[in-house]
Amino acid sequence: MASRMYAAQQLLRALESLHKAGIVHRDLNENNCMWGLPSLRGLNRTAKYQKLGRPLRQTIPFPESWKLGEMPESWKGLWNYPGYQDSWYGQCEGINPVENGELKARIARRRPDVDQEE
Repeated sequence: MASRMYAAQQLLRALESLHKAGIVHRDLNENNCMWGLPSLRGLNRTAKYQKLGRPLRQTIPFPESWKLGEMPESWKGLWNYPGYQDSWYGQCEGINPVENGELKARIARRRPDVDQEE
């Protein structure tokens, strides 16, 4: 049992290292985990391929699954929520606190130690 737990810990550490490097495996199962590795020292390329298997070049069937999402800036002007002034979030509704001095009053009230001119 101890050897199985040790192997599982090694696998989880390796997976954690991949995740920290920004790599997601997506197909982790018992068939694609290498639990033992014969010595490859002194073997030529053909012999290594015979022991490990030849890597296959494959196309990714759904390349859109790796695409980054669109930035909200690209949506600007395409849709407005009813009653909101901003075209994609609505955070600009109402009075601008900087223009009417309300922001300075809030800062003075909550943080009297902060210099207003800074």
